[in-house]
Amino acid sequence: MATYDETVGGAAIPWDKLADGGFFRLEHTLNAATAIANHATPTSDGYFTANDILQLIDFPAGCVFLYSIFRTVTAGTTAGAQGDLGFAGGEEFDTAVALDATAGTVVFETVADGDADNEYAAAGTADMQVITQNLITGEWVWSIVGIYGA
Repeated sequence: MATYDETVGGAAIPWDKLADGGFFRLEHTLNAATAIANHATPTSDGYFTANDILQLIDFPAGCVFLYSIFRTVTAGTTAGAQGDLGFAGGEEFDTAVALDATAGTVVFETVADGDADNEYAAAGTADMQVITQNLITGEWVWSIVGIYGA
């Protein structure tokens, strides 16, 4: 298991544009082949392996997350590949998302009731953990909507 930073250019809204009490949308497009090429170990192996963590979206302190939208642009070619979408520490928006889903598939998930008022005191990253199979190709767009400084 390794952690790979793919956050560069992933934020839809610059942090200086966030207003207290305002809604925001953070978004990242992940192309598996491009991400693999960005890192030495997956490049030599040719894939991300089960339990690898891909950091996708940076977020500032003071965020309260409401829901997540995960859209398949191009299906992953590894049958049965799945990923968990969430944050470091096991707080997940969604578990076992099919990374081999048909192009156009959209997964919408609200934050679990117990986390609905969880304001993140520190900045962090929203991540995807590959949980089954090896991730070789595919492209997805992950958007997270929330309130800043609620």
